[in-house]
Amino acid sequence: VSAMRDQNFEFHLVERLRQRDETALGELAAAYGAKIFQLAFRYVKNREDAEEVTQDVLMKVYQKIDAFRGDAALSSWVYRITFN
Repeated sequence: VSAMRDQNFEFHLVERLRQRDETALGELAAAYGAKIFQLAFRYVKNREDAEEVTQDVLMKVYQKIDAFRGDAALSSWVYRITFN
C-alpha cells in the first residue's frame, strides 16, 4: 500500500510541477529536501554548501520537470540530479 501511495503521490506531484504549481515546489522540498541534503552533505562535508546544493537541486527539478520521462521513480531522478 505504501509503495502505491508513493507512486500516486509522485504522479500527482509531477503533474502539478508540470503545471508550474508553486505549492508543489514546497511539497517537493518537504518530500525530498532532507534526503537531498543528506546526500549532498556526504559529498561536500559542509552544511552551507549542502544547503545550497539542496536548493539548486530543488530548483533544477522544478525547471526541468518536463524532461522527467517517468521511466523510474521521481525520487530516483531527483537523487541522480543531486549526484550530478
